[in-house]
Amino acid sequence: MLQRKIDSWTSFGFALVVFWAVLCLTQCFFVCAAQFNAVLTVRAVQTGYITALRGMCLLLALAAVLSMTALLRRGLIIAPLVWAAHILRFALTGPWTMMMKNIFFVSELLNLLLFILSPIFLALLLWQALEHLDPQLKAGRLVLPGLWANLATAVFAGSFFVWHWSQTLGLGLWPTAFPLIFLLAGLVLAVLRAKENPWAALRLYFSGLLVPLAISMFYLSWYDGLNLFLTILLPFAQGGLFSIWLELMLMIGAPILLVLIVNQYYAWRRDGQLIELI
Repeated sequence: MLQRKIDSWTSFGFALVVFWAVLCLTQCFFVCAAQFNAVLTVRAVQTGYITALRGMCLLLALAAVLSMTALLRRGLIIAPLVWAAHILRFALTGPWTMMMKNIFFVSELLNLLLFILSPIFLALLLWQALEHLDPQLKAGRLVLPGLWANLATAVFAGSFFVWHWSQTLGLGLWPTAFPLIFLLAGLVLAVLRAKENPWAALRLYFSGLLVPLAISMFYLSWYDGLNLFLTILLPFAQGGLFSIWLELMLMIGAPILLVLIVNQYYAWRRDGQLIELI
């Protein structure tokens, strides 16, 4: 499975977690898209549903390409096979014709093959290009911010897509899975970076929250942008004020507490001092 020795377990572990998150996001997105396609109306098409669907597919494909490339660079050569097997698994065990409808081609089979093969081909191409440009993996410090920014963008866009078109088509779906995946990946990021640089881990995690918030406030007003952010990125959603407060504490407080615990544990293991400022 591993073609070379791991140079950075932090980068490798986080690339693996992001790849898992992309697989989960892809499945959640296409399950929702199948329900949307089943009740699609002319009005929804005229107001941009097809364009939004294609844009989301391209964003997920980009996330898959980047995460597979990061794993291939670190020797996990079975990542493309895992991608292909995962897409085939959830597509062929569900209403795959509805999942792959309206993407790029008229044929659902061509859409399925395109979504499986094009990220694999691009990941292999990018991998070989980077092997020649950066054989010593000197650009490894860019892996965590790049993968995290791409994952945060995909989660925000997927949440907004499901929330918006669910209301437009009258289905009542809620994008709970998307922010949960983001939270789990962020907690893993905090654990992986807490030993080496806990402040960098927290900055990276919160940047993934602040960037979607800034985008929302830029395109909408500060109030509407904040409202949209709280609506689609809180993991348990559709609650009252106390529920929103509890979810905010989970999204904000859990990574800080986890980083503190892990950092103090390694400090205690290193010199026996439990209390150490990070």
